[in-house]
Amino acid sequence: MNNIFIIGITHSFHNENINYPAQIIEKILIDISPDLILLEITEDKLNKGKIKISKEDPSQYPEIEYLNNAATRLNISILPIEYNDYYNKLHDLYLLMNETFYADKKADLINLILNTNSNSLDKVLIKNNIFIEEQYLYFAKTANAETINSKVFDDIVQINHIWEFEVFTYLAYKYNFNNIGHIQQLQQELWNKRNVQMSNNILNVIKSNIYKKVAIVVGAEHRYMLKKILQDQIPASYSIKEYYQNKI
Repeated sequence: MNNIFIIGITHSFHNENINYPAQIIEKILIDISPDLILLEITEDKLNKGKIKISKEDPSQYPEIEYLNNAATRLNISILPIEYNDYYNKLHDLYLLMNETFYADKKADLINLILNTNSNSLDKVLIKNNIFIEEQYLYFAKTANAETINSKVFDDIVQINHIWEFEVFTYLAYKYNFNNIGHIQQLQQELWNKRNVQMSNNILNVIKSNIYKKVAIVVGAEHRYMLKKILQDQIPASYSIKEYYQNKI
């Protein structure tokens, strides 16, 4: 049986999380010893199978050095699986957010619900939304690699997305913050499309069945969606495992 390992990383949070520093990523990959690394990165960021340090702020991506180290030591390549048009779409979305004062308006909506005579249930919804976001940040900043790569964290991320994309969008339209609701929907559409495209890119690589072990390295927020999409579509010769199940 061939194995796929979906390894969740936390990008800039590795800089402040002493329990999951970026160096751990290299160790995980060396321990797994995959035949190939598939990475949440676009093709233009790669050069002969290695990551180019060409991002605007390398401190936001501390994993790059250690991914390159692992690929060099294992003598394998890193292939891109990111949705190629993602950064263009994200740029357009950020422009729209700036034009509509999204951050300020979102804060206004939260304050309106919490600090006026609005529906008490809506207050609970907002407080729950804030609480879930806090739980996500707590885990991202303090949890070890195994916890980040567990169903517990996958569930926290999924619940956080449900509240952000669905519940908060509902509240935005209810209180006539229509621009906020519209942007929330655009964010969800881009998020869904990105994960579907990443899954398709993964499937296009592994369908050849030539790789015994494939390490998929992505932001931990992608894990639950990629696992859900891939589970029913990967070749029968593959199974999805956690990296710490490699020796089981």
